[in-house]
Amino acid sequence: MGGAVLRPRAHKTITGAPRVGDGKVFIGNSNADSGIGRGYVDAYDVNTGKRLWRFYTIPGDPAAGFENKAMEMASKTWGKDYWKHTGGGSTWEGITYDPRAHLVYIGTDGLPLSIRRFAVRDAVMSCSRTLSLSLP
Repeated sequence: MGGAVLRPRAHKTITGAPRVGDGKVFIGNSNADSGIGRGYVDAYDVNTGKRLWRFYTIPGDPAAGFENKAMEMASKTWGKDYWKHTGGGSTWEGITYDPRAHLVYIGTDGLPLSIRRFAVRDAVMSCSRTLSLSLP
């Protein structure tokens, strides 16, 4: 597939089966619950293997900019310097495509115990949840 799904040195794995819908292959990552990185799901073109998009389930470093308004909104619930201690939101399984609604539903895992003390208010907004993404 075009584009790197995983980088071995990042200590991420894929443990779930990919899902196919709307001419796309959807696949998520594992190990974000170990505090190594952010959970995400990728969509690839079913014919070319080219990565079409990546959706992160938790916000990253604000200095790098936010990928979308959802991540900017979520970042406000995570507390000061959350990105220095972040991880969670793996999308290793539970991906479903709904052709009628044109949505992808993604189940995410929880926050690592090591960072829960940095998360405030509704920091679990995108962890241990089911997210629905409207396809472009």
